[in-house]
Amino acid sequence: MIILKGLVIMRIGKRLVKSLVAMVLCFTVAPIMPAGAAFYSSISALQCLQVDSRSTKVMAMGRTMGTLIGAFYGICVQLLGITGIFLNGSYLYYLMVSLVTVMVLHTASVFNYKSSAYFSAVVFLSITVVHRGDASLMAFVASRVSATMVGVAIGIGVNSLELPRHKQKDVLLVSGLEGTLFKPGGQIGDATRIVLNRMIEQGAMFTIASLRTPASIIEATPGINLNLPVVACNGAVLYDIKQNRYLKSLPLNRELGVTICDFLKSQGLHVFANCLIDNVLVIHYGKFNNPVEASIFEKCRTSPYRNYIHESHYIADSRPLYYMVIEQTVKLQAVAIRLKNAPFASQIKVLFYPSGDHPGYSYLKIYRNDVSKKAMLDCLQQLIKAERIVTCGSVKNYYDICIEAGDFDTAIKRLDRVFKPLGGAGIPKLQLKRLIFQSQGNIMGKTSRRKIWKE
Repeated sequence: MIILKGLVIMRIGKRLVKSLVAMVLCFTVAPIMPAGAAFYSSISALQCLQVDSRSTKVMAMGRTMGTLIGAFYGICVQLLGITGIFLNGSYLYYLMVSLVTVMVLHTASVFNYKSSAYFSAVVFLSITVVHRGDASLMAFVASRVSATMVGVAIGIGVNSLELPRHKQKDVLLVSGLEGTLFKPGGQIGDATRIVLNRMIEQGAMFTIASLRTPASIIEATPGINLNLPVVACNGAVLYDIKQNRYLKSLPLNRELGVTICDFLKSQGLHVFANCLIDNVLVIHYGKFNNPVEASIFEKCRTSPYRNYIHESHYIADSRPLYYMVIEQTVKLQAVAIRLKNAPFASQIKVLFYPSGDHPGYSYLKIYRNDVSKKAMLDCLQQLIKAERIVTCGSVKNYYDICIEAGDFDTAIKRLDRVFKPLGGAGIPKLQLKRLIFQSQGNIMGKTSRRKIWKE
């Protein structure tokens, strides 16, 4: 984007360049096609220039089938002699055309091309209304169909064009969400989603490492075609989104879990116990102490990815992955200090940070002492046989790629450059620091206000 004296001028992207190329090709082949074919082929080509190959194939098939269905019914109307039986332009004729149009739309739906029903109707109406009575009507139909096919072929071909560049398909690319991929408002932008999906489609090993639960990661990444397991719960679990199962987990010792829970309750705190039971994440809860806990519960309990069970139905054999408390910051700070001095302090890892949505409140999360994103990423690296790991985040000295917090455009561009380095030969000798992927990495912009022990 270029800003000139208050005037915003958008840079010309690759899609616009491809549109230009497709148009030029359509007009280049126009002389060898029937008159007017360039118009229809250009429209088809532009419609097939989608953000990724999957969308391109869907649009191309829809455009093709839409044209064929409309042309079929248009020809049938002519062969049945409807235009001879009913006077052209008469009310009865248009009534008949309207009824057949419904059949066209229904046929597109029956063949599961609902999104292409519009194309079918346009082709049918152009044959039966715009060009009714033409002496060369069949020639027009053939021209329309062939022009569409040519445009679809050009659109698919141009959209698949890309400069030959080496792709590092053996590098595991890792990013957080907040401050990295998220734009202001806690959502992934369209440009980031397009580039990320294109990278994944081209073979990039990409995953997310976050202190969020798998449910929260899934809800936060709609439209992202993640095909690798994600590191969730601050490194306590490795979750396969495609197979909907936990590949690895690091729960607390049962006895230690009971001790921690009793300690927190003795401090007058309500505890959310996140337990993994039969490969299902279950969240035990009790009587709420503050309205913030209740609002979080009401917000999350309707999610199909979360399972809340009252502590009165607590399963004795369950082992918590971690405990979570949300309380007023002043009260929780005092408890955090007591935890640091507790007899079991050496066996746990404590994460304490302020809530971004509820001023004056903070979160306290307790994991077992060996939980870390780095360890779980190493496990994932061995599982997928990646040569190395490249991490991206906004905390200085903790990531291989460090960006400014919230600079989501830069984050995805830097990751794309690692995947497809300039020069075409790759960067096999890149000396990565393999910096420790600490817990504070995924709530970006709040690190200075967070206290972490046993990292």
